[in-house]
Amino acid sequence: MGWTVMKKLGVVGIILFILCGVAQAQRPAKIYGHGLLTCGRWTAARSDGGDPVEKQDMTVWADGYVSAISVHDPHLRETDVAGMESWLDNYCREHPLDIFQVAVQHLVFELNGDSPNAQ
Repeated sequence: MGWTVMKKLGVVGIILFILCGVAQAQRPAKIYGHGLLTCGRWTAARSDGGDPVEKQDMTVWADGYVSAISVHDPHLRETDVAGMESWLDNYCREHPLDIFQVAVQHLVFELNGDSPNAQ
């Protein structure tokens, strides 16, 4: 399977996962995959000499998460992957112990114009 196909399947999988979670909102959401890694891992993967596969996997995970949220919240401010990566670089540099899902959720808050207290 080509890398592009695998990336698309990953995004579709994340979207389906989040949609299932929304449909069953009475249960707390469970996070799987690269969302459970720490921000420190994001920073390490993005550094010179970092793991390019992990960098790509975490980027795809974040893209899928934000895309899935935007399905239900069309008011998210538009951005691109470079903008999201830059924002996540800054957040993760300041919060290396946060799990990556928390960082991406804060990005969603930012794109939505919210100001979470936890930041």
